[in-house]
Amino acid sequence: MQCEVRWSNETGGGLVKPYPHHISKYGQQSAWKDKIMDDEARRERRRRQRQKMLNCCKKFAAFLFSHIGLAAMVVAYSIMGGFLFMALEAPYEAKEKIRIRGERDDAIERILNEASQMKLDDAAVVGNFTAKVRTILLAYQAEVVSAVKDSGWDGNDDTDVRALQWSFAGALLYAVTVITTIGKSLYLIWA
Repeated sequence: MQCEVRWSNETGGGLVKPYPHHISKYGQQSAWKDKIMDDEARRERRRRQRQKMLNCCKKFAAFLFSHIGLAAMVVAYSIMGGFLFMALEAPYEAKEKIRIRGERDDAIERILNEASQMKLDDAAVVGNFTAKVRTILLAYQAEVVSAVKDSGWDGNDDTDVRALQWSFAGALLYAVTVITTIGKSLYLIWA
């Protein structure tokens, strides 16, 4: 930055520093030229920043669609899918197991009530007891068949997280199966 230092008679002949607004950073140019140069420099800086961002996005897209990037996306999709399917399906499965366990306990209790009211001397009562137990067991059997067919119950009453079909391992397997099934069907459609 160039500036002229001049003698001032007002201060007794001492040196006077010029005020910053009198001299531009580009030398002895006027203020409006400074503003234009600053605006151009600002625009150039923004253009370079946009160009850097665009190059970064291009590099990211190139990596994403490379073999390593695609493999990483498949792994990430599988893991996220495992957590998602586990979060969606495990509570329903546990609730279904609790419902079936309740149905079984209810059937056992009804059978025990019928047995406690039965008199062993009377043959008609024993026949009636057999018919009532058969009715109770058939109703329970219908509930079990419905739970297996409609709700996917596997016959296991354990509600521990490790015993659920929709544990993380089972949900991860399902997510990978979805990927391979979609890929197979797309291959058949496009082929």
